[in-house]
Amino acid sequence: MRFAMIAFPLLLALLLAAGSPAAAEAVFPPGASIGLVPPPGMRPATRFAGFEDPERAASITVNEFPAAAFDTVAGGLTPEALGQRGLRDARREDVRVGGRDAVLITAASDAGPVLILVAGSQDATAIVTARPGAGAAQGAVEALRAALLGAAFRAPASLAEQLAALPFRLPVLAGFAPERTLGGNAVLLRPAGALGDPRSQPLLSIAASVGAAPEPGALEAFARRAAASIPGLGPLRIRRAGLVRFGDAAWFDIEGDAAWTDAVPPGPLLVRQAIRLTPAGYVRAVLIAPAAEAGPHGENFARVLAALEPRP
Repeated sequence: MRFAMIAFPLLLALLLAAGSPAAAEAVFPPGASIGLVPPPGMRPATRFAGFEDPERAASITVNEFPAAAFDTVAGGLTPEALGQRGLRDARREDVRVGGRDAVLITAASDAGPVLILVAGSQDATAIVTARPGAGAAQGAVEALRAALLGAAFRAPASLAEQLAALPFRLPVLAGFAPERTLGGNAVLLRPAGALGDPRSQPLLSIAASVGAAPEPGALEAFARRAAASIPGLGPLRIRRAGLVRFGDAAWFDIEGDAAWTDAVPPGPLLVRQAIRLTPAGYVRAVLIAPAAEAGPHGENFARVLAALEPRP
C-alpha cells in the first residue's frame, strides 16, 4: 500500500542535543518519538498520542510516519487539501525544529485556530496538530506555537512499546502481525510474513475513537457512513449488516464488496467493518482482503475481535 493510502481513518527519531532546555523538559506521549513542553493546563491524553485540556476543548495530537515521508506529507498540505478538512486562510512558514527544516501551518476553522507542524528526524516524520479551542485568546495560540517550535525527538519506541501504549490489547492475532501503530490509538496488521504488493494482501486496522461515540440508537447509521468513506476504496456494496457477538461483546458488523480505486486491474475485495461501543467511546475494526480469501480472513477477523480487550 502506498504511503498516501495509509490514511484512516489515515495514515506518520533522532536524539537531539540532550543539553538543550526543550529536549530536557519535553514530555513524550507513550510510544511516540516526538515530544514537547505542553502549555499550562494541558496534560497527556489517554485516548490518543498527544496532550489535551478538555475544559477548553484544546488538544495537541501527534501522528508519526517513516522519515522518508517528510516531503510527501509537507507537500500534501496544500490549501486545497486543507480546505477539504475544513481549514481556511492557511499560512505556511518554513521553520527549523531540532536543527532540521520543518513546516508550520496556521489556519482557521469553525472550531477555532489550528496549527500544524510537520517536522522530522533521521528516523521519523511527525505531524503535530494543535487546537487551542474556540474563542481562545491570542496568547493561547502563541503558547501552542512556542510549544511546537520547541519540539524534540528521541530514539523511536519499539513496536512492542507502541502496542503497549494503545488503548486496547490484542491477545489473539489469528495469523496477523502488527505492522505499525498510528496516532497512539490505532494499529495496522497484515498476515505474518506477507510479501509482495500490499494491495493484494489483507489489511486489518483497529482504532479506538478520539471523539465521542454515537448513541446506541444511532450506531447503525454511524457505522454505515463510516463504511462508505473508507479511504482508497470505490463504492461499497453492502451484503450484510447487523449486530453480532464476538466473544462477550456486541459489535455492529458490516460486510460488503468493493475495489481499490487505483488498482489495475481492480480485483474484487471483501470489506468488513465492525464497531463496538466502549465506556471510553468505541473501537472500530476494518478488514480489507481479496475476495478469494474472504472465508479464512473473515474467520480470523472474528477471532481477533472476540479476544480484544479495551484498557481501563
